[in-house]
Amino acid sequence: MRKTIFKAKRSDTATWVEGQYFEQKLRYGGRAQIYVADAENEEEEDTGWTNVLRETLCQLTGKTYDGGKLVWENDLFEVKMNGAETHIEYFNCQVVWHEGCCAFVFKVISGDNPILWIAFNDQNILSIRFINNTHD
Repeated sequence: MRKTIFKAKRSDTATWVEGQYFEQKLRYGGRAQIYVADAENEEEEDTGWTNVLRETLCQLTGKTYDGGKLVWENDLFEVKMNGAETHIEYFNCQVVWHEGCCAFVFKVISGDNPILWIAFNDQNILSIRFINNTHD
């Protein structure tokens, strides 16, 4: 079975945890939780269910950068691209889910360029540089 991995900040310490997400219905307390499977061998126990801040929830995109670092929803990047007439353009972007494309994309959040979205596989991308996550 395929697992969808999320990360969010713990509600008690505000540190990031990664794992499978579960949200209780309001009538059962309305908690947002991530199951942290962090045992290094079968003799240890996982941290298990950890309460998280729902507003910091980020889904793993399945994409990587810089030789294997994971790209998460809400990550911020500087995207360097080939622009019109052979000049280079830089855009500050946030990783978001695009319903119309059914994919994660870079959403341009700075500059006055009319481009709103940049696909991860856009052939004009020269490089990307991680800045931060919107929840840091």
